[in-house]
Amino acid sequence: MEEACTEYLAGNHASDKVSRKLGYADNGQHLAHRDDTGHTMEFQLRLDRQTWQKNRDDISCSVIGIEPSLAMFGARSGDHG
Repeated sequence: MEEACTEYLAGNHASDKVSRKLGYADNGQHLAHRDDTGHTMEFQLRLDRQTWQKNRDDISCSVIGIEPSLAMFGARSGDHG
């Protein structure tokens, strides 16, 4: 993969903090509509391969529940790298 993207809603400071600790950087924002709260700002973040590779030895993280999505990425359970 060349990049990973994520987003969080205004006020979700925990999500913002975790994403930035992983190396994600600002990649735009837009007004989003939620049925429960109405309009809110959604912030988009991007992590490129170079930044991930530079920081990955300093970051401990685990991905769980990804098995159902592996085929979409051309990977199989047990693949590493």
